[in-house]
Amino acid sequence: MIQPIQILIIIFATFALSRTYLRLHDNKITKGEFVLWTFVWTSVVIVAFIPQVIVTLSDFFGLGRGMDLAILTSTILLLYLIFKAYVRIEMIEQDITELTRKLALETKHESKNQPHSR
Repeated sequence: MIQPIQILIIIFATFALSRTYLRLHDNKITKGEFVLWTFVWTSVVIVAFIPQVIVTLSDFFGLGRGMDLAILTSTILLLYLIFKAYVRIEMIEQDITELTRKLALETKHESKNQPHSR
């Protein structure tokens, strides 16, 4: 018998999967990111339908409970996403620094070429 929590998880994962597809269609994510997120949300749906899957995988990896595997996997995924966001922020900061330097040099160059009025 399917439980209400399983229905909610399936609805959420299906919604997230549809958002993933739309982000790919809008070129907001790469095909690699699309594959990653499709795998994640499809896995969530499978585990919601067949909870025994996570227990079997947990036993395979030598973990005590299925929830241990879920928490470990979630933690690893979150750490990866934090790292990816950190790298992206660093790249944006470097771009801003470069643009600021160029703008400062252009402004300085333009002010030298304009006659001073007094």
